[in-house]
Amino acid sequence: MHANDLPTLNRQQGLSGLGLLYVLVATGVLATLAFKLVPPYIDNYGISTTVASLGTVPDLNDKTEREVRTLVMNRLRINNVRDVPTEAVVVSRVDDRVLVAVDYETRVNLFGNIDAVIRFENRYPTDLP
Repeated sequence: MHANDLPTLNRQQGLSGLGLLYVLVATGVLATLAFKLVPPYIDNYGISTTVASLGTVPDLNDKTEREVRTLVMNRLRINNVRDVPTEAVVVSRVDDRVLVAVDYETRVNLFGNIDAVIRFENRYPTDLP
């Protein structure tokens, strides 16, 4: 060790108390955001798999719009997805094909009066705009 290295070693003392507080606050904010924002995305995954699974329903194109909407809502209920209003499930027909769109928004309270609004769009068949 050289004599010039000693002053540098004395100044290197690690993370200060204030620095540790900043790290803990930042970690807490990120964890809170994750705990509040991840569940809507998990619910939307259930919705997207439900909508995509409509391709396995036999004679789907022969069902009425009401029957298809009821089928989708029952499958969502089975998957424990409760945040989708019935009005968000739009069933239509084009050239004897059933088209299903599930478009909805979820509002999540983050801190105090600060909310996050998350929009989701799901389509069947998936090649729809």
